[in-house]
Amino acid sequence: MNNLDASEPNMDGMTANAAGVDGTGAGGAADAGHAGADNAGVGHADVSRATNAAGSARPTILDVRDLNVTIGGHAVLKRVSLHVDAGERVGLIGASGSGKSMLVKAVTGLLSRTARVDGSLNIGGKRVDTMDDVELADLRGRYVGLVFQNPGAALNPVLTVEQQVCLPLRLHYDLDADERHDRAMTMLERVGLPPRLAGAYPHELSGGQQQRVGIATALITSPRLIIADEPTTALDAIVQRSIIDLLVSLVESAGASMLFITHDFAVLSRATTRCVVIDGGRVVETGGTEDLLRNPGEPATRALVRAAKLLTLGTGVGAGVDMDGTARMGANRERHHG
Repeated sequence: MNNLDASEPNMDGMTANAAGVDGTGAGGAADAGHAGADNAGVGHADVSRATNAAGSARPTILDVRDLNVTIGGHAVLKRVSLHVDAGERVGLIGASGSGKSMLVKAVTGLLSRTARVDGSLNIGGKRVDTMDDVELADLRGRYVGLVFQNPGAALNPVLTVEQQVCLPLRLHYDLDADERHDRAMTMLERVGLPPRLAGAYPHELSGGQQQRVGIATALITSPRLIIADEPTTALDAIVQRSIIDLLVSLVESAGASMLFITHDFAVLSRATTRCVVIDGGRVVETGGTEDLLRNPGEPATRALVRAAKLLTLGTGVGAGVDMDGTARMGANRERHHG
């Protein structure tokens, strides 16, 4: 089994603007320090420090290289490469069926057993594609936090809010009931949920409240990498904005990294600074998020940007972006062919 750090999760490194825009009833921000190297998960010494393709010397948290995934004889991912550095927020954007969800499943070890995978998948300097089920579960419980697109389906309907948030602590850490309770209540406060909801069940919550529970559950172990798989798709425009701002605030204050998956540039521009465009199972373009919004190069990127400009969902993303696509060429751009 991989030598995953068994230290307790660091609850002092997170803060959030927990304003209850979606009606959760809690406001303000929690004071916090900085999440240190003793956060739960793979220690920083294990993280690859090789200079990445962008020339950054920061540790690489997620490193995918030439990934191919074939299911039933059909290639669903083709030579996909991307990386997420320490403290970086990267978007993965593509239309439905482009391969986004398959990439998330490959990265987290959730592909079906019939899938054939080749290439390199590293998280925190560990080869994900060679881990067994126990190691993968431990990785997902400590080092990687997952936020899903449909919180109503992702949450266990027979667990209360507190039980749901406590579950990763109960499975992966040797804490007593009082310690788990204290940590859960602190986390609920940080995501903007009032204490009275700790005993509620998922069906008693609004969509925005359910997603806040999902975020609290994903972050309770102080993971170093957050993977958010279209976390606002099922929410209305106002709640979308509050959930994105909350997630970004928590990730930044924890010093964590995030891979944010979506089909909507209008959402991506609030959550990330760099993005990777995937189409037909291939990475077709990468660059700064605002740069790609202003001057998309590939047809798939242009189509996504056009959709974002037409359906900004109240985020103000389209402000300052030329509708005729004549904005200046950005500096940090890669286009991928073949």
